Amino acid sequence: MQRAMWLCQKLLYFSNCKAVFQVKKYSNPVGNKAVQEIVAGKQFEKADIAAVVTNNTYTASAKQIANSTGVYLLHYSELPDFAEKLNI
Repeated sequence: MQRAMWLCQKLLYFSNCKAVFQVKKYSNPVGNKAVQEIVAGKQFEKADIAAVVTNNTYTASAKQIANSTGVYLLHYSELPDFAEKLNI
């Protein structure tokens, strides 16, 4: 369980949906390591949705990995719209 919490900081359940979130408060853009960690966390938790949330932006490599793995990259201000979009 300790390993899982390192891979995904937040594990949430919504109706029939399991979501994992990696939350990063950075002064620089978030890189691909955060995306790789949440991909592993999603697989470990058998989650339906994976997202990285930050107060900053994302590097090009983070965006590329997220695009190929289906990970959502969010700014914290997008969370209400994200929840509405997913109907959770």
